[in-house]
Amino acid sequence: MFIGVEKNSILDYPGKMSYVVFFEKCLLACKYCHNRKHKDNELLWWTKIEEDIEANREFIDAVVFTGGEPLLYKNLNNWVKIIKKKNLLVGLHTSGVTSKHTKDTSNLILDFDWVGIDYKAPTKELFKQITGTDFFDQNISKIQQLAKNFRNFEVRTTFTSDLAIKDTFDSMQKFLVENHIYTWYIQKCYGYKDADIVTKMWPATNSEGQHTPANGFYAETKPFNLKDFLRLQKPILNIRIRTKAGEYSYDEYIK
Repeated sequence: MFIGVEKNSILDYPGKMSYVVFFEKCLLACKYCHNRKHKDNELLWWTKIEEDIEANREFIDAVVFTGGEPLLYKNLNNWVKIIKKKNLLVGLHTSGVTSKHTKDTSNLILDFDWVGIDYKAPTKELFKQITGTDFFDQNISKIQQLAKNFRNFEVRTTFTSDLAIKDTFDSMQKFLVENHIYTWYIQKCYGYKDADIVTKMWPATNSEGQHTPANGFYAETKPFNLKDFLRLQKPILNIRIRTKAGEYSYDEYIK
């Protein structure tokens, strides 16, 4: 059920020192997911984690549940109540994607003090390309649910070459603004080899110098670079970029 903890983190709840609990299981199969490294860890049980939280109580401000996908677990509501009784804040990292068997957790997302939710992609096709699943509608509806009913949350996207198209970028910005979300956190992807991006294409020809569909196209490519891509975009909302070195405004990052 629980596959690891981080006893002191300044990264997982904005402005707070937090104790982070990692859950196993996720319905998505994002190719860049870094939490898979925990998958072979020995499982931990709640009683042990609660004891550890209590032992670290004077050093932390919050407990954060992350994945895997915490919303898959029916007991999550009880664990949130236990943490709040300790006068600690409770945070959640989620994609908002749950199974048919966890409908009773659909509104639990609103019981947290802070939520960080992933915005994977703007279309069903791209969502499946990135996550290997068809849960696009759930991801989008959870973002919209937070936008309508919650104040203390952030929307972030791990940005890969799959999304490095101007129309895609503009579509993602537009969706957020239409839902009254005016800050977008873009996370640089690490530990995953991005596909090269096409910079130029021209038709291949046959021996007679003619192009037919069977001949296809030649393509000029280059490695994907997030900074180079963002320099060419026109933000319509506040964009923050997160890297291993820190967090930057759009203007700071593209310099």
